[in-house]
Amino acid sequence: MRSAILGLALLAGLNRPAAALVVDGRLTSTLYNYEALKDSATTTFLRANQGLRLDLSGLGARALSFHTYMQGSTDFQEEAASDPRLRLYHAYFAWKQDANELQLGRQRISAGAGLGRVDGARFTRRGKGWDLDLYAGALAPLDRGVGLGSWSEGNLWGARVRTSRWLGADLGLSFARRQRELASGSDLVRQLASLEGRRLWRGKHHLYARLDYDQQQSELQRAEVDARLALAPRLSVQANWLRRLPVVYEGSYFSIFPQDAYQEAGASLYFSATDQVQVAASFAQIIYADDHAQRLGLALSSGTHYTVGYHRTMGYARASDGLAGSLHYRLGRNLALRGQLDLATFERYEEAEERDGLASGSLGLNWKPVPAGLVEAQVEALRNPVYSSDLRFLLRGSWHFFKGEGAK
Repeated sequence: MRSAILGLALLAGLNRPAAALVVDGRLTSTLYNYEALKDSATTTFLRANQGLRLDLSGLGARALSFHTYMQGSTDFQEEAASDPRLRLYHAYFAWKQDANELQLGRQRISAGAGLGRVDGARFTRRGKGWDLDLYAGALAPLDRGVGLGSWSEGNLWGARVRTSRWLGADLGLSFARRQRELASGSDLVRQLASLEGRRLWRGKHHLYARLDYDQQQSELQRAEVDARLALAPRLSVQANWLRRLPVVYEGSYFSIFPQDAYQEAGASLYFSATDQVQVAASFAQIIYADDHAQRLGLALSSGTHYTVGYHRTMGYARASDGLAGSLHYRLGRNLALRGQLDLATFERYEEAEERDGLASGSLGLNWKPVPAGLVEAQVEALRNPVYSSDLRFLLRGSWHFFKGEGAK
C-alpha cells in the first residue's frame, strides 16, 4: 500500500510543471530512554521514532492534493518481535472543487456518531448554511500497519447532515454502522444514531446537547448537556451533565466486569483576576449503579507560562489528593525552559492504614536554532510503589520543509 500511494503521488506530480506543486511537511525524530519491567527484571529500553507529515498540493490540478502521516519505530537495546514497525495513520488523496470534496485512502472519520480510522472514501458537500458528509470504508488494522484493512474483518459507514438555519442554532443529525470481527469469530456491531445541537449567544454564552441511540441494542448509549454562562466580563460558570454506557471491547481486562451506565454532573467557575492571571474551580459528582464518587479541582494560572493546581477524589474510586504545577519560561528569543511536577497520595485499597505516594517531574529545554527547526531535550523522574527511583531521557528534533508558491 505504501509503495502504491507514493507511486501515485509521484506520477500525479509529474503531470504538471514542478512550479505548480506545493510541498509542506515535517520530519520528527525522537529518542526515548527508560527502564521497565520485562520478565520480572528491570530492563533498559532506547526507543527510536521517526515521523513524517507530508502534504502535497497541486498534483496535476489545483483541486488535487495528497496528505499523509506515518511513523516508524524500533528499539536499539531491547528489540521486540514486532520491531522495526511502521504505522500509517493516514494517507489519502483529496479532490476539492467549489463546494464538493472527495477523499480517498486511509483517513480518520469524526462525524457525529461515526468515529474511526478507515481505508475508504469520504464525500463532503457544503451548502449555504448546511453541509453533508458521506463515508464508507474498511476499518484500518489495529496495529496501524501499512496493509489495507479488510471489509469482512471490520468496516464503518454512515452519514451526517448539519445545518445552522434552525433558530440560530447549529444542528447535526448522523448515523453510523460499525462492525468488527472478534477473535472468537463473532462480530461486534454498533449502529448509532446521533442528534447534537449547539447555540451561541452574544459570543460568550453557549449551550450544547447530544443524544446517541444504539439501534443494535435498542438503548440510549449517551446523553450530554453542557452550558456556559458569562456572569461578568471576568467571571463565568459552566455546568454539565453526562450519562453514558461504557464501550469495552472483547479482549480488554475490563470486559470481565459488568458494564452499567453511569452519570456525571459537574460545575466549574472561571475567574480572570487580570489579563494574565486566571483562577478555576470545579466539582463533579459521579453516580454508578451501586455507588458514587466525587471529584474536586482548583487551578491558578498565569497566561500560558505558569500553572499550579490541586485535585481530590473521594468515594468509589477511593481517596486521593494531588498537586500539579507546570512552567514555560523563555530564556531567550530561541530558547525556552519547560518543567512539570506532580505529587499525589492515594489509597490503594479500602481501609488502608497508610497511603501510597506518587511523584513525577520533568525538566526540559526547547531550542529553535533556525525558523524551520526545533530541538527538545527533557529529563523525567518518577517515583511510585513500583519504581523507587526512575530516570528517563527524551531527545527530539523536528524540521519543517516547504516548497512551492510563497516559499522563500
